[in-house]
Amino acid sequence: MTRILILIFGYLSITGCSHTFSSTELKNHFTAAEIRDLHRLTDFFQEQMCNDKGDFKSCMDSLIPYLGEYGWQPILENVNFKKQKSLYESFESNVFNEIWNICKSRNPREGWERKSLCLNSAGKYVSFLEAVGKRNGVLEAYKDDLLSAGDFYGIQRIEYEVFQKTDRIDLSDPSIQVLIAVDYLTQNDQQKRMEPWTEN
Repeated sequence: MTRILILIFGYLSITGCSHTFSSTELKNHFTAAEIRDLHRLTDFFQEQMCNDKGDFKSCMDSLIPYLGEYGWQPILENVNFKKQKSLYESFESNVFNEIWNICKSRNPREGWERKSLCLNSAGKYVSFLEAVGKRNGVLEAYKDDLLSAGDFYGIQRIEYEVFQKTDRIDLSDPSIQVLIAVDYLTQNDQQKRMEPWTEN
């Protein structure tokens, strides 16, 4: 009997996770395993930034004024990069490669070349963003900025909408949570990854 109860609770916890963290865009662009990993990514971001207090919306509502004033500094101060890399390594799916590529970053003045995260323009994440962008002009502009730059620099539009409480960005929506967590965690990775570039 105990074994049956464990199996039932185990099943409910696995399926419950995918039911509560879902949206049309996520389902249409990612596998169930990829959605679970994206959920873990957003949970990690929330845990690092808000000590897992409350929900994602209340976490972001409390963070936005600091992010608006200090830029990425609160992210850099709070997100543990070793834990972030461990999270990537623990993914059960290939979702990391659907979002990012490893590219060469260089500083000729200081004479270094390093590995850096960049957008995988051929990955599922881009088609996911295109679908999310159809919701409103802010999300479409974010997607356009990201694709034209090929890098994650346009989150300020979304921060502004959240700060002004325009209701154009629904922070309880898992698709928006993924977009925000991916952008901020990319910034943290780009600033802290110090691995030298090798041609192999």
